[in-house]
Order: sequence, then structure tokens, then C-alpha cells
Amino acid sequence: MENNKKLILLTLISYFCVFISFLIVILFHIFSDDYDPIKQTLSEYTLGPLGFLFPIALLVLGLSSIISYYTLLKALPKTLFKKRIIQSFSLWTIFIIITAAFPTDYISGPYTYSGIIHAIASFLAFLFLLFCIFFVAMFFKKSVKSRFDYIRFYVYFFLCVPGLIIFLIVPLEYKGLTQRVFLGIIIIAYADIITIPLRIICSQNNKLK
Repeated sequence: MENNKKLILLTLISYFCVFISFLIVILFHIFSDDYDPIKQTLSEYTLGPLGFLFPIALLVLGLSSIISYYTLLKALPKTLFKKRIIQSFSLWTIFIIITAAFPTDYISGPYTYSGIIHAIASFLAFLFLLFCIFFVAMFFKKSVKSRFDYIRFYVYFFLCVPGLIIFLIVPLEYKGLTQRVFLGIIIIAYADIITIPLRIICSQNNKLK
């Protein structure tokens, strides 16, 4: 029971971290008057006068991931899909922290080693989060037998895959817009993933009644 309370508290802290990251991004949109959200990506906020704040938003998101990694590790039942979920979620966490550590370049160039590392790390971060979403869907289908949860995460997955591809291939003039659409969907899925420990604990408590 005490362990469950700890996991619930950690999940709430993780959610608070997501809220802080989201709030920083919103504030950037409000106060960056010279910024074109249709053309410029979110990471390009680091190149503006308040750019030092954006890596903080990513690091806070990374902290959320570290906390959620622990809660998922402790709450998920031991299945093949738990292993796949934990592996892919841990790689997402590592690469999103690397993304925060290396400032980006303008998407139109010129390019630096830091910007290249940032671009590669961010691509890998969201790629592994996509894998995690897929394995979560399979976890609910095979291990929990929850059709509703399985379909929901499958929808996330099949919306995010074309979203990522479109972002990669569209002209530079629309990179910002397509990135925001993709990130909007995948962050919703991420927020859904980190609630899984709460739902598992709730299910266990219901069985005890």
C-alpha cells in the first residue's frame, strides 16, 4: 500500500513536470513576436532572446520521463511487453535529455555539430517514443485484454507515424506547423502513458474490495 502511494505521488510529480514544460512553450509563443510558428520549429526558440528557457523545458520533460520510467518499471506486470515498453521508454528519456543538452540551428542553416546532434537526438527520441506507444497498445491487447486501451494507443501510433513522415518531407516553409501537429499528438500519447501506473493501482484496489 505504501509503495502504491509512492507511485501515485511520483506520477503526479511527473504530470506537474509536463505542465511546466507545456507552460514554458506557451509563454514562448506569447512573448516571441518575431517568431514564425508556421515555418520555425519549437527548438528554434533557443536561438531567441529567451532561448535559455527552452532547454529547461526539455530537461523538465526529461525529468518527467525519468520519474515515469521508475513508476512504469514498478507498476507494470512482468510480461514480454513490459520489457519492450521499458526499453523504448528509457531510450526516449535518454535522447530527449541529449536533445536539451545540445542547442539547435535554424532549420534553414548554417549547421553546427551541436545542431546536428540536437536534430539526430530529437528524431531518435520521438522514434523510440513511437515504439513505446506501439508496445503499450500490444500490452493492453495481449496482457490486459483491454480493447478500449488497445485501440486508443493504436490510434495514437497510426496518427503519429504519418505525422513524423510528413514533418520530415514537407518544405522548410511548413516545418513549424507540421512539427507542432506531430508533437501535439505524441505528447498526448505520452501523457496517457504516464497515467498507466495510476490505472493499474486503481485496478488492484478494486480487486481487493
